[in-house]
Amino acid sequence: MDVRLIAAVFCLAAATVAHAAEGQTVQLGALTVTAKLVPTTPPPVAAGEAPPLRYYPEQAQANRIEADVMLMCQIVEGGGTSDCRVKSESVSGQGFGEKALLVWFQVKQPVKVGGDVWNAGTALVPIKFRMEKPR
Repeated sequence: MDVRLIAAVFCLAAATVAHAAEGQTVQLGALTVTAKLVPTTPPPVAAGEAPPLRYYPEQAQANRIEADVMLMCQIVEGGGTSDCRVKSESVSGQGFGEKALLVWFQVKQPVKVGGDVWNAGTALVPIKFRMEKPR
């Protein structure tokens, strides 16, 4: 069987904050990107079409490297985020920071704490890159 690592699954946890006021720094729950083991070959890309977005760094995925990235973003009106940057990476030089930014911009999850949308402050966004465990 030809097993390729082609798919990614997102899982977003809720913010876990106790006694924080809007305008302060809030750490959101971790967003996990899991590269799944899929027993198939990827479908071909038609001429003139862009290949599908890859959310897991290709070389890291091929080498089964996992990492944690922390993004820092400014919270704007309506709970959105802007000016996001990589605050830290557990594994550097593999492209995890760049992919974490791509993932976060695709998710576009509003910053909520206890069900309330925040309109100001700083969000720390942990993103975990994990490989699916073989069965």
